[in-house]
Amino acid sequence: MSGLGRVWSRLPPKARALFALAALLVCGGACLIGEGLLFRARATRVEGTVVAHDRRGRPVVAYRWGGQDRRHEESGPSERLAVGTTVGVYVPPEGPSAARLDWAIGLLFLPGWVCLMPATFLGAYGAVVAIRGGGNPPNQPLHLTGGA
Repeated sequence: MSGLGRVWSRLPPKARALFALAALLVCGGACLIGEGLLFRARATRVEGTVVAHDRRGRPVVAYRWGGQDRRHEESGPSERLAVGTTVGVYVPPEGPSAARLDWAIGLLFLPGWVCLMPATFLGAYGAVVAIRGGGNPPNQPLHLTGGA
């Protein structure tokens, strides 16, 4: 058995479950980042200009696509951009209805918030469980002493 396998087998079951769940969340975050990068690779990037803000302060961007003027209203988290700021807009082959703005928040927010942050907490909690429960080898009964 390899060294990593030996360490894994000596962890308490709860710590193993927490680490496995954290690893799944990290993989999910990597998939979400991969989807965002694939979207950008397939889409065409055009320049747009912030023309207004919606009632929540998110930018409304005007851009030109297919000879027509279009508008994109950001629906997720976004940077505070002043009116007149130039920003890239990724328009996919499916058309402008699925357009996304070109910034790191759009690419990294969802994987970071939904996957990587919980994975960090689960991994830290798994480490605490492993350290506190490290004295009990797996598949061994606990030797409880009690008065009777």
